[in-house]
Amino acid sequence: MHEPALLRSCCKIPYTDEYIKQCRKNLLNTTLTPPTLIAKIRQNKVALHICIAECEFNAKRYLSSPNKANMTAIEVDLKTRHRKDLEYVNLLLKGLWKCLEYANLQYVEHSWLFPSFECNSYPAALLACATETVYENCPTNRWRNSTKCEAMREFLVTCDEEIKSDKTIHQLQN
Repeated sequence: MHEPALLRSCCKIPYTDEYIKQCRKNLLNTTLTPPTLIAKIRQNKVALHICIAECEFNAKRYLSSPNKANMTAIEVDLKTRHRKDLEYVNLLLKGLWKCLEYANLQYVEHSWLFPSFECNSYPAALLACATETVYENCPTNRWRNSTKCEAMREFLVTCDEEIKSDKTIHQLQN
């Protein structure tokens, strides 16, 4: 099997977001962020991504509660910012809708991982799932055909199948 490529190099979708850049900058600013959190996010990239996702969701008012997305706000914002690329907007919205339950489950089941952590993991779980859905369903006209990209797509599909079977097993045990 070939080594998978980075997701963003396989499917041509908008990537840069000023909110993400600003959130990252603010999180790493010692005058804005508590020293304990800065230490955590500098040591752990997962923690940094969790905090950036939360910051972005808060800035854009994408949350209606800690573990519930405000899909109306998300849809309005995406359609405004990407009005010239509705194919991408619809693909991302489809992924977000598909991932709402999964992200909530991750938020509830994995809250023990970060018991004293200052950032909410729900936005990161939702974004990660939706991003994977976008790449799994990337339109042909946006997809870069390469062995590395096909390896990434195969990895994502296999991973999704494993998650679904794990969820089924978990539900049977309860």
